[in-house]
Amino acid sequence: MSDSRLHAMVDAMARVYCAAIDLPGKGLADLAEPERMVALSMARAGLAAIREPDPAMLDAVAPWIGDDEAGQAWTAMVDALLAQSVG
Repeated sequence: MSDSRLHAMVDAMARVYCAAIDLPGKGLADLAEPERMVALSMARAGLAAIREPDPAMLDAVAPWIGDDEAGQAWTAMVDALLAQSVG
């Protein structure tokens, strides 16, 4: 998948990673190899780390939807991002 088709969230996470290593304002499309692959890997790792919602996240949405539905929806959203962020 080309950089132009990567999900905006993955690029946003890569920008955060780049800013943390003193490359502010850079996104995946701005980086050359191997820095691009490192940023993409870090973005994917960050997404994978938040794949399962914690109890506080589920409590935050409890007034609107049940815990089971919220957890399933969150996991599905993160899985969709991970599926789209293939470099």
